Amino acid sequence: MGVEKSIDINSFPKQYTAAESKMGGIGRKVEVCFNYNASKTISGVIIRDDKELPFQTIIRLQDGRVILGTECQYRPLPDTDEKVINQFTFKKI
Repeated sequence: MGVEKSIDINSFPKQYTAAESKMGGIGRKVEVCFNYNASKTISGVIIRDDKELPFQTIIRLQDGRVILGTECQYRPLPDTDEKVINQFTFKKI
């Protein structure tokens, strides 16, 4: 558990969108590998990409697992997932 000043019931860190980031952004489809083994990859989509503290990138893999960007290596693909953009864009309560 922890505390992050930029996250509470009414606020969330500003996010990159796929339209403004060539490397990521919410909704950007990515190809992921682990331990630098690019011969074995799995598809995913970015569901969080912080522009400010705590600077987290979170990826949902096609098999349902959710990983941090720091737990893998990933390559952005040209496609985006509009459903993910709508689902994971923060809207104040």
